[in-house]
Amino acid sequence: MKKVMVIVDVQVDFVFGALRNEEAISRLPVIRMLLEYAKTHNFDKVILTRDTHNRDSYFDTQEGRNLPIFHCGYEEDGWQICEEILVDGINYIFIDKCQYGTLGYFNEIKDADIVVMGGFDTEYCVISQFVNIRTMVPEAVVYVAEDACAGATKEMHEKALDIMRVQNGKVMKWEDMKKELEALDNAT
Repeated sequence: MKKVMVIVDVQVDFVFGALRNEEAISRLPVIRMLLEYAKTHNFDKVILTRDTHNRDSYFDTQEGRNLPIFHCGYEEDGWQICEEILVDGINYIFIDKCQYGTLGYFNEIKDADIVVMGGFDTEYCVISQFVNIRTMVPEAVVYVAEDACAGATKEMHEKALDIMRVQNGKVMKWEDMKKELEALDNAT
């Protein structure tokens, strides 16, 4: 059983910077728990996506016109992954993505049986990556740790989680997910 973890855009700007979010700050310990679990339970790959924008052209994009707050400028401080989540000893695969989506990591997940997800913002980046993953590997079971995600608002976060449930995502709290994943490990 091939297991992949995808942590979406846990970057300084989404937590402490331009798009500061208290809910995201509170989710950092749960995201770290996911990554610790991936390390100790032999996940095949751990992917960290990075929202990536160009300061010179951001405001000329759809996103820039609709979200006129520059964030996650390539190689700037706000673009960096939050150090609080990083676990030593994991060979992370970093995927830089423009705007909401990317299909740039298909080769990394194409054989996945299980994908575990968390990250920010639930209603933008997480849901778009969820849909991409469901499209790229339609038979994979995609878990979303709802308490390892945060949206711009709690209402938008909940709506996005509901949509992922409808799209056959296994959306649940991390502790419940952990029990289910361990049961699957014990069954194989």
